[in-house]
Amino acid sequence: MTYCPLASDRAPCLFIISLIACCAFAACGTSSGEGPREGEQDEDVMPALDVTIDDADLGDTPEPPGDTAQPPRPDTTPPGPDTTTPGPDVDPECGGFEEPCCGNSRCDGTLVCEGGLCVAPPRVSLCEEAPSCFAAAESTTDAQVTIGSGAAPGLSGGPVADSAFTLRQITLYTDTTFSPGIINSVEVRSNGATFGGLEFRGEEWSFYANLDLFLDLDAQFVGAVSQPFNFDVAGGGCFATEANRIVGDLVECGDAWPEGAVAPSFVEYGVNGNEVRIILVVTREIIASTLPANIRQFAGFVLAGDLPILLSFARDP
Repeated sequence: MTYCPLASDRAPCLFIISLIACCAFAACGTSSGEGPREGEQDEDVMPALDVTIDDADLGDTPEPPGDTAQPPRPDTTPPGPDTTTPGPDVDPECGGFEEPCCGNSRCDGTLVCEGGLCVAPPRVSLCEEAPSCFAAAESTTDAQVTIGSGAAPGLSGGPVADSAFTLRQITLYTDTTFSPGIINSVEVRSNGATFGGLEFRGEEWSFYANLDLFLDLDAQFVGAVSQPFNFDVAGGGCFATEANRIVGDLVECGDAWPEGAVAPSFVEYGVNGNEVRIILVVTREIIASTLPANIRQFAGFVLAGDLPILLSFARDP
């Protein structure tokens, strides 16, 4: 016990008592240097000593100095500009056949969004009896291949009469298909076997097109790429015309479509003298499947949209 003979000596005495208490508390820590976890009481740690002394009659004692450490200064450096270049709004994991619908219930090509998934539009046969399912005559001459500018033209429909036609030209509209800044240029050429035919007989029709193409791309980070791009489309059955559309079950009499593609329930068409034109829409998924592996993984950035193809059939002489 510390003896303080004089009241004037009590302030130093308080300091000595506090010092002894602190040392006693510190000596009871664990030897490992780790304190008890929160919510646990270490068995080796004694409860803290109560060293409170009634100093009402001790007079004024100086307040212990506070924590003089300066708080960390806030970071006043202004943020730099956002240099991230957003890619096109294309999600390769949505919009395709039996894939989730994209934003605003959007699907690729002629697919429709039902129950959150993209599915084929409903098909209704227009036949009162079983169709004859004839095959359209095919041309033997390689069709001309061109690239159009802007969007595919709107077709005006027109009267349809019994006639046979052969494929003479196809025009691809690539302006909205490939992402600008990533694909610098696109060229398309035939590989020598681009042909097809179309025929109307009464209330039935038949069509076929073999597209034997090469895509020549100049990609920003890859360079020149030349890639085959070929597939068949075929169909037919009973049909009807509504404005500028040929409607019906287009694959009632055959189903030759690219893997992963779904035949639409209509195609836009136009008649101009001895020529019939129809538009097919090739989805991004089909295009991506033809790209080389080093580009396919970036298909969501490379491809900005689908590919409309205008097929021009001329009446046989």
